[in-house]
Amino acid sequence: MKLRNDNLPSIEMEKEYILRDSRLEQKVKIRNTGETDSIFYIKTRVVLEKGYRREGVYESWGGGHKLERKFAEEVIFDVPIEYTPCLSFENNKEKGVLFYYRYKKDGNYTPLSYSVGGLGSMESTSLVFTSNGWRVGEGIFKMGKDSEHTIETHLLILDGTILNGYAYYLGLPEVKEFRESIKRPEWLKDIKCVGDFGWDGLWKGAKERILSRYLLLLRDGYIIFPSLVDLDFMWGELPTEGEVRNWFGGRQRADELKEEIKKLKEMGKGRVKIGIYTWLWSDNPYSKPFIEHPDWYITKNERGGDLTFFPGVNENYYRLTSIEESRQEMFDRVHKMINAYGLDIWFLDGGGGGVGGGCSELIDWENMRIDDYSGWHKLYTDLRNTLQKEDSNKIVFFNHPENPLCDLGYYESYGFTFQKNWRPAAAWMWKFKLFQYKDPLHYPCMIYWLPSTEGYIEDYMVSTGLVPCFNSREITPRDISYVSASYEMRPVELVEANVSPNWRFDKETQIEAFTLKRENSGIIFLKSHEEKAVKEKIGVDLKPLGIDKKDKKVYSYLLHIKNGRDWKGRLGEIEKEDIYKTGGWIFDRVIRTEFIGEDNWRERIEKEIEMEPEQGMIWVITQTLGFVYSIDNLPVQLWLPEVLGVKVDGEIKGNTIKIKVSSEKEDAEIGCFIPEGMAIEKVITGGREEVFKVGFIGNTQIIIVPVKRGETEITCMLKKKGEKLSSLQKVNYTGTTPGKQMNIKIEFPGDWQDKLFTIEIEKGGNIYWVKTDKVSSLNYETNITLPVQMEQGEYNLIITDITGENRKVEVVNFPSGKSTIYLPPALVPLPTEEEVKQVNMNKKGNIEVSGYGWQYSKGAGGVEVKPEELKIDIYSLPMYESHWNTITAGIEMKVERYLKIKVKGNFDYFNKFQCFKQHSPRWDNPNYFVGLIIDFHTKDGYTKRSACGLGIIKDNRTSKVPSIWGSKDVPTGYYSLSDIVLREDKSEEEMWIDLKQIGADDNWDGKIWIAPVMETIAPDRKISIEIIDTSSKEPEEEIRKGISLKQSVEKKEFKVPKIESSITIDGKLDEDVWGKALKLDDFSLLTFPSIKAYQKTQADIFHDGKNIYLGFLCEEKEKDVLDIENGNVWNNDSIEFLFEISGVNGYFHGIIDAKGRIYQETEKNGEKKVETIPGFDFAVNEGKGYYSIEIRFPLRVINLDKVEGKKVGFNLMRNRLFKGDRQYFTLVPGSSYFVKDKYFLIF
Repeated sequence: MKLRNDNLPSIEMEKEYILRDSRLEQKVKIRNTGETDSIFYIKTRVVLEKGYRREGVYESWGGGHKLERKFAEEVIFDVPIEYTPCLSFENNKEKGVLFYYRYKKDGNYTPLSYSVGGLGSMESTSLVFTSNGWRVGEGIFKMGKDSEHTIETHLLILDGTILNGYAYYLGLPEVKEFRESIKRPEWLKDIKCVGDFGWDGLWKGAKERILSRYLLLLRDGYIIFPSLVDLDFMWGELPTEGEVRNWFGGRQRADELKEEIKKLKEMGKGRVKIGIYTWLWSDNPYSKPFIEHPDWYITKNERGGDLTFFPGVNENYYRLTSIEESRQEMFDRVHKMINAYGLDIWFLDGGGGGVGGGCSELIDWENMRIDDYSGWHKLYTDLRNTLQKEDSNKIVFFNHPENPLCDLGYYESYGFTFQKNWRPAAAWMWKFKLFQYKDPLHYPCMIYWLPSTEGYIEDYMVSTGLVPCFNSREITPRDISYVSASYEMRPVELVEANVSPNWRFDKETQIEAFTLKRENSGIIFLKSHEEKAVKEKIGVDLKPLGIDKKDKKVYSYLLHIKNGRDWKGRLGEIEKEDIYKTGGWIFDRVIRTEFIGEDNWRERIEKEIEMEPEQGMIWVITQTLGFVYSIDNLPVQLWLPEVLGVKVDGEIKGNTIKIKVSSEKEDAEIGCFIPEGMAIEKVITGGREEVFKVGFIGNTQIIIVPVKRGETEITCMLKKKGEKLSSLQKVNYTGTTPGKQMNIKIEFPGDWQDKLFTIEIEKGGNIYWVKTDKVSSLNYETNITLPVQMEQGEYNLIITDITGENRKVEVVNFPSGKSTIYLPPALVPLPTEEEVKQVNMNKKGNIEVSGYGWQYSKGAGGVEVKPEELKIDIYSLPMYESHWNTITAGIEMKVERYLKIKVKGNFDYFNKFQCFKQHSPRWDNPNYFVGLIIDFHTKDGYTKRSACGLGIIKDNRTSKVPSIWGSKDVPTGYYSLSDIVLREDKSEEEMWIDLKQIGADDNWDGKIWIAPVMETIAPDRKISIEIIDTSSKEPEEEIRKGISLKQSVEKKEFKVPKIESSITIDGKLDEDVWGKALKLDDFSLLTFPSIKAYQKTQADIFHDGKNIYLGFLCEEKEKDVLDIENGNVWNNDSIEFLFEISGVNGYFHGIIDAKGRIYQETEKNGEKKVETIPGFDFAVNEGKGYYSIEIRFPLRVINLDKVEGKKVGFNLMRNRLFKGDRQYFTLVPGSSYFVKDKYFLIF
């Protein structure tokens, strides 16, 4: 088809549709025959037949850390989804799938993860689910003179599900060629976990201590630390020589960092892999590339406004990769860094589509340029190929879970996915396995393992082999058993086995089920999200699981996963290995095994399975009774036919079980379930009779047999149970102390003589210790060494013959033991250097000095006190040992009421250049403080102390620093005095302060201690103070007033005038009635009430009895264009308002941005709900140097019908973005917007 649009006479378009095999190909060609440059955006709308759509389910691809799976009947309006031009639509009723994706752009293959929309693009979300299909943006082009561009998209139309669609896609020629070009190092199959040094690891010696924890807890497997932030000070630079700074400004020489990395790798003895964090898609304007090549960047949006590409950090601008020189500089910088520091991993925060991902299609409106995915794709490909050509063991790690160019990729979510509604988490984990399909050494990872995700993450680790990531938690023994189980489960492959119930198509079921396979075993992950225990019939087809031998039995058993929210693991792998090797004890198993039967083979198997709420389990379906029990003296968590290079296969014929074992390990133990009604008679390996153990899990008998490396054939000779021995009468035991001997005496009846029997110690369905022996004496006695690490609890001591038919059970209570391994903390406590000196100095002017002192953490900072000059300098070291530090020095002096001081620091440097504008890794700590501590003396001594913040102060401070002078106690007053340490435009200031206004009472005698203090501070910071003058009279110069933080916010009431006047809601606020309204303009920075709104903000309010009218006037003199393209309304220039709802414990909360987008929510009695309020009118108007918002809000929404005399709690707010810095201003001073009990409107 050749198409023309009369409104675009110079644009020619051709569309070609080809039905080829099972896909519909759409090929679009556009040509510009005119002289004018333009930006051209191609979108496709797909409309589905109504009945077909009604039964279907949408699912986006998950390209930009966003994944949506929605039942079509729930999509009644347009639903913006994400940036990637790819989605599936599955119709389970018709057993079919539609898979839609962009395949080529300008003739070049386009990987699925590369996006079209996003910040700086044509649309923030280019994929939209619609009420009759979907709409997707497919490509953006610059149409220059005589230019021609093409887009090719496919719609696959197949039987089955998206797994079938993806399998078909992987077989397409260009896809296959691309995927086959990616070579992954073999060592990836042995990844144990992703470690993290975190912010604690930035300081001297901390990385070594943190790594030692991993090495003490994990026996084998690779531990990778992909993203050290030791170079991440300024985006745009990755220095390899001279001085380098880390995320918080810590300064060291590049050679020191190189030596540190070398030492870490030596500690790991080949098991530890290291990478350094890189961010490429935007740079700081003070970075070398930006200064030398400003033409490599997009700095303006479509409206001509400043376009900071990643808000919330320091100023940064998007970097173009479509410019070859720009792309080459990135390549050279990363390549040089990796080789200079001897890294094993290239870590990139990005790698996919959307905000922060690269590989999107962005528009430089100022210069009419397009930066599409192709430049990024070439950069990724070239870097990967070059690094692996130099060393085939190097890997690539992206902050993106799907892109096959990375070996590992994060899905970045703070755990919200895993809360309340389980389906989004399940959709992501299912997609993770899809991303691994036919590519088992590609690992999508969940970046944050937070307390809120516990009980979910652990289940997915165990059941799907999800790689554990310690980015958000310190490694402790608590987590080790789950890490071990995850390691043992890999690799496991997603399959479609027609599971029922199937949550992916049944929105009513609360049963989560994944079907996977390992070799010839089915792995069915199950979890009930019902509120009560249920018995559910679960069914699966066997052939897709590899269970296809029709002449063999099918065996089923359950691996119950202990809930991660309740688990209290105590031991690491090395300690567990030693315990088992020396005494045969097994601790910290997070799995309880339950054998649930055998069946004849058939096409489909169904089992009724009892499930507890939120309790994960794995249904193992196999055709062998054998499983791996231990490897190299470490008991495995998962009893599976294949674990970590040990494979078990076999079959039962008559009274014989033949087991074939192939082992890559030096030592292993193989377990085998014994069929019901049978008992073990003897075990033969290599033609000789083998020693074995017999244990019991419930009523199921297992045998345990040792094997060596290589091929082993085990023959288990069985007999039918029948012989009934006399009952055991007497069992005695003594000694239950950990680390001591437990003595067991058994009096056997005569018919037990020379019979095999078992002693088992069991708890909660798990074997803790087992021994099989022969009754050589009817008065049998044995000693068991109890481990020092004994787990406290009530155990069952079981004595039984090996049939399990004759048993005696005694209850034993063991006290708690303790681990023998010391795990060093990341940060060690720092010693304190402190001293107070008394002096008798001459007066300087009318100031008399009587003492001075210091108190600081050695290894973190230092001080210099010049009492004769009334000067104090305090500083943190360029690189220190801990951010848990204190640095202060003070002078005791006698002064008058008014004091003039000079404050000077170097915080402006970090505010200007540091990527992350924080001056402590623990900015949320109550004792994070930069300011002055002033103690006031009375006849009773130092009784008053004021903390005066210079920009950083918390009103819940608990520190008593300085603790060797003055009151030696926590402050009695808290004041915000200045914002000097938050400024980038100045480093010093002079000010008069009124000591009585900031804490001195009428009993004060003029004597003070004054001390600058930095606590919990980042490295290389400095603060100096100098006392310039003092006066008993109020000086003519302005006095800096301290804003009290500790005092509760004064309650205020504001009378709202009633004005019955008809106005037009147009945002202009130009009617006369606004002149009569209540006016409020005292807005302050959130958490810093002394800092007033940087731009004037005024709110006018009146009511007419039915509605309340709000008029916001927001001046904006520092930027010409408003920020309105940052996704959620609260991330843009916007206003917020909150009204108490009368009669309930709740509020209405509204947000309107400068583009006119709105967010509305109510909270009633703790339940929050996003909703749209009828009759709520508003409009936005933008003028030169301001924007205004006019609102008519129905009072009925807050339960006010008759308003006269009523009082309503409220707050008003403004959000502002300036060069990446998010600023929040509130009418009610304090640290929260959601305050409804301080300011009130009176009607």
